[in-house]
Order: sequence, then C-alpha cells, then structure tokens
Amino acid sequence: STGINAEYGDILPKFIKEGKALLVEQGVQDRGDVMVGDMTELSKSLGDQKFTHVLLLGCLFYIHDQMDPFYEQLKRHCNPGTWIIAQDFTRTVPVDQIRPVMKHWRTEGETLDTATYISKIFNAGFKLQYYNNDNNDHAIRSVNYVVDGGNKMVEAGVMPKDSFTFPILRDAMEAGRILYNTFIYTE
Repeated sequence: STGINAEYGDILPKFIKEGKALLVEQGVQDRGDVMVGDMTELSKSLGDQKFTHVLLLGCLFYIHDQMDPFYEQLKRHCNPGTWIIAQDFTRTVPVDQIRPVMKHWRTEGETLDTATYISKIFNAGFKLQYYNNDNNDHAIRSVNYVVDGGNKMVEAGVMPKDSFTFPILRDAMEAGRILYNTFIYTE
C-alpha cells in the first residue's frame, strides 16, 4: 500500500467494475474509490473534493476542443500546489494530415498542436514544470499493445474500434505527426 487515498474515474462502467475488483484484490478498497464520471463534468462526480495530485493518462485528446472549460473545472478540485501529470497526444502537422487518426479516436474535437496545448495550460493559470515528447520505442510498442487489446476495451453491445486502425496511429507517431507527451504542471 502506498499510504495514499485516491479517487479513480472512467466514463465506461466496465472499467469501474474492473477497478473496484482491483482495489479489493490489492487489499486497498478502504483507501479509495472508483467512479463513473465524465471529465467534462467533474463536479458531478467529485462534488467539492480537492486533490493534491491528479493523473490524466491518455484521455484528454478526446476533449481537446473543451480544454479551457475542463481546466476551469479542474482548478476547482485542486488544492494550492496540486501536481498534475498528464500524458496526452498532440500533433505537429496541420490537422488535415491527421484526420485518419482522429477518426480512429472517434473524436469530433480537433487534436491540438503541442504549442497550443502548452498555451492552454498557461492560460488556465497552471505552471508547466516539465514537458517531454515521449515518441520513442516504448510509446510505439505501447500502441502495438493496444492493437491487441483494442477490441476488448468497449462495453457489450458497442461496436468495437477496428483494430486495423491502430497502425494508423502507430504510423503517425513513427512519422512524428502525432506526439505522445508527458506534461507535469502545478496549480
């Protein structure tokens, strides 16, 4: 056990069930909770809770077109000095060159370029402490791993992502059109 209390969330109830089972399996069910929630409506899930650390793993690219209101909501749930670690995708080319990747992601919002993404962090009043483009062999291997699991990551009755679209993401990353980044910033 890490000695921390944590709240975990996802929009898919399937992952909430799996998350709760993992808490029990690890014997830490009294140290946190797993909830269904929409990251564009944080207060509905979190109420008035505040956090000292926030981890956003590869989820924000779904809401790049809603980053400003997301950050305003996020700030309401951060204590002064909260550390936020976000791993997210950005683009290095005009958006028209990555539309196949956005289709793969099934997102309507346009994927942000890296400079715009960083400016949104600053404009929201956060302080960028660290940035790294993680497009390396590990990131590319991670995408290939997702190819194997992609059709398992949907609820029953929902049409799965076509696993053949994952190479579109991999190829865009290998060509440097899409970056997988780590951003660390503080409130």
